[in-house]
Amino acid sequence: MSLSPAPVIPAGTLSHSTQPTLVSPDGGLLSRPWAAADADVVYGAYRDAGIRRWTLRRMTSRGDVLQWIAAGQRQWRQERAAQWAVADAGSGDVLGRAALRRMDLAHGLAESAYGVLPHARVRGDA
Repeated sequence: MSLSPAPVIPAGTLSHSTQPTLVSPDGGLLSRPWAAADADVVYGAYRDAGIRRWTLRRMTSRGDVLQWIAAGQRQWRQERAAQWAVADAGSGDVLGRAALRRMDLAHGLAESAYGVLPHARVRGDA
């Protein structure tokens, strides 16, 4: 008899599936995996003093951004983290980022992180 509870999310559940695209309950926001096409948006975001203030990461080139996007895709497959671009569902404009870090699927735990781009901060979506 095992005293350990069954894992909340069994290992392999995420790595054997495509990272989902999520829609907010009101249909106004779309959270989707980051793509290479988002590199310029992310690079621009890291020029913002507000974002630089709250993160240790520095994106000094478009290449840094592409490496970050690729690392996020690997982390999903490794079931370690998940990152989403948060966009306006109507226009597709990227408004920010949502993430689950330090995921512990066995216990159903993760640390959440988010960021909002300067042009989207007045919308109240955070």
